[in-house]
Amino acid sequence: MSSKYLCKGDFFRCQRKPFRILLKPTSIDCELVVRAKVDEIKERKVVVSSTLWAKGEICAKGRVVAVLAPKQMSEH
Repeated sequence: MSSKYLCKGDFFRCQRKPFRILLKPTSIDCELVVRAKVDEIKERKVVVSSTLWAKGEICAKGRVVAVLAPKQMSEH
């Protein structure tokens, strides 16, 4: 990611419900691997797609659109 847009400590929130597709039941007795890639980076938005693997097979796919939240939202 370009430091031009994002800085360490930036606070992101989900723009809407993440998009998920369950392709098959996921085993719980094995190692699970999540592979993700950044599809798009803009000044305030990042789109990430991911896949969940179990026993060498894709079990689920997902996509998240995250937007940079205003600074006051990250202050508690």
